[in-house]
Amino acid sequence: MAIQYNVMGVSGNANTLVAGSVIAGNSVDIGGNFQKRGNITALVSVTAATSTITFTGKWQVSNDKSTWVDIAGGNNAANVVFATGTASIVTKVLDAPLGVYGWRYARFVFVTGVATGGASDLYSIAYGFRMLTGAEGRV
Repeated sequence: MAIQYNVMGVSGNANTLVAGSVIAGNSVDIGGNFQKRGNITALVSVTAATSTITFTGKWQVSNDKSTWVDIAGGNNAANVVFATGTASIVTKVLDAPLGVYGWRYARFVFVTGVATGGASDLYSIAYGFRMLTGAEGRV
């Protein structure tokens, strides 16, 4: 059960992305017949420099790696704004909802809001998890 930290990362900027654009992290293969990864978290950072731009984060799941569905946590909490036009970096670790383990793939995404992004609106999405051999079951 090796721990993987800050892996499978993507980063970039929101230059020209209009409100409602989805910025997707890489997909995490959770496994088909046997679970490959457990205790999945997203390590995310955002610098929202454009005045009024917002970044809202959420988890999505898929069984075919092409059709993605939003997944809410156990209490069905609404997604909240992660960062808004402050130009200071916000970094957090966000747990994947337990429901992701019933799917083949999961990913974390940001959705932009309110304003069109600029070159100084930065993001990064990476993951942390435990690699499983398939014999451990749910950790």
